[in-house]
Amino acid sequence: APEKTESQFTDLLNAILVTFDSNTDKAELSGSFDCHEVLNLTSAPSGFLGTGASCSWQAHHVLKITFGSSPTVVPGDTLYLRETKVQSAHDLASLFASNQSSVVLAPNKPTVPSIVLSAPDQIGLCDDLTLDASATLGSGGRAMTYTYTVSDGGGNSSALANISLALAEATSHTVTLPEALMPRGEKMEFTLTVTNFLGESA
Repeated sequence: APEKTESQFTDLLNAILVTFDSNTDKAELSGSFDCHEVLNLTSAPSGFLGTGASCSWQAHHVLKITFGSSPTVVPGDTLYLRETKVQSAHDLASLFASNQSSVVLAPNKPTVPSIVLSAPDQIGLCDDLTLDASATLGSGGRAMTYTYTVSDGGGNSSALANISLALAEATSHTVTLPEALMPRGEKMEFTLTVTNFLGESA
């Protein structure tokens, strides 16, 4: 009977490839199908693979799990194969893969966030400042952590402290700083660090 030898995130972080040590009968499934057909997800938390997740065979020995929206699975979690579902592709084979599980591995070359930050070079005296990183890539379809910092307040330490505090309280990819916080005629330098769910940062 085929044995599940490895389960690993793809580098794009949007799927897992499950590899068997020999060719299977693909559980007599083709195209895209519900992952419950081949995986035992009864003990997995709700939304483990994401809403709308699907499975497909990439080859007779490779099963691809494509995540749906808001998956929670991370490297180190365990995937379980359904009993009496997958068997060898050999014509004379009758033994099903049984009691098969594997720990999900991290990708070989995980996607790193690619920051896309939109902000004006200068603002008017009565304008708020908006820093918008909503177009940043590399999330793998999950929420990322955005950390803004500010420096070079032109000696206006009070303004720098107030802006730093506002940035520290921000949790979204987009931050709007009210004009009342902005010092007049000063140059400010903002830095953004983005981290995805695997801890990869840019």
